[in-house]
Amino acid sequence: MGSTGPLAGVLVCCSGIAVEERQRVRELVHELGGGYAADFTERVSVLVTRSVGTAKARAALQCSTPVVRPSWLKACAASALLAPYEAHTPHPLEGLTVTATGLDEREKLQVADKVSRLGGKYTRDLDRQTSFVIAVDAEGQKYEFARQWKIPVVTPAFLDAALELRRLPREKDYCVDEQPVAEKGTRQ
Repeated sequence: MGSTGPLAGVLVCCSGIAVEERQRVRELVHELGGGYAADFTERVSVLVTRSVGTAKARAALQCSTPVVRPSWLKACAASALLAPYEAHTPHPLEGLTVTATGLDEREKLQVADKVSRLGGKYTRDLDRQTSFVIAVDAEGQKYEFARQWKIPVVTPAFLDAALELRRLPREKDYCVDEQPVAEKGTRQ
């Protein structure tokens, strides 16, 4: 790591960023006096990403390592100071795609609204690039394909937690398969 500059003593890692942009990030980090790590470890000071759904972003959130958009580096360069993280923190579902199954139209509209407010993209279709499926029951064709494709199937409470926490919650705490019936919100 460089000894001078706004990123002196800061180790930066990237995730969810195209190869060309990653190279520019690495160069800018070095110009600003920081260090760059290809792999995320507990030594990393800041993770720069465009999607909070990557393994590195999830690990960073678990370690309470700041997760920021690439705009943070530009702000550091423009001010020649270590810019505050808050203005550059990604939305909880930024870069993620969510669908729903087993919900009525009103509930799906509510899910779509929450996903949008959380910075994600809602779609009615399930494909292998889907990040999460929202469901109240562990059944149905979308559920079965999501399980087969290893896409997390979580309860609607997952979105409420993301709104409250202002970050991506741990999906294992909201997995449809793991929730007691009373917490799933199943309809009678």
